[in-house]
Amino acid sequence: MQEDRTFNHTWSFKPHWFETTCGKMHYIDEGDPNGEPIVLIHGNPTWGYLYRHYIQPLVNAGYRCIVPDYLGFGLSDELPNIQENKIHKHAQRFSDLMAYLSIDNVTLILHDWGGPTGGHWAAKNPHKIKRL
Repeated sequence: MQEDRTFNHTWSFKPHWFETTCGKMHYIDEGDPNGEPIVLIHGNPTWGYLYRHYIQPLVNAGYRCIVPDYLGFGLSDELPNIQENKIHKHAQRFSDLMAYLSIDNVTLILHDWGGPTGGHWAAKNPHKIKRL
């Protein structure tokens, strides 16, 4: 029997994968690729599923929604060891994902660990931030 990755039809978003040195990080990228990007970053112990009710209305309003899962959370790979489950490690992998996506004019929505994770990237890239 195949695993239900829609979580009883409550998560209908196409998965994307970003290779890190510790495994594959799951993220979704919904909406117009040229739309203004909104990046929603979850905390601990949640995952991108936290934002499931926000994504489609934002897409319908013309935004591009990007929702990553930290390694060890949601649909991302498990962490290879507990030492990788540190905020500064998640922040570095998030920064790597943002460099890969190469987006500007970003609105960051931050929850719990998303604060220091996204805040790290925002502090190093203030020219890419529209709203925080």
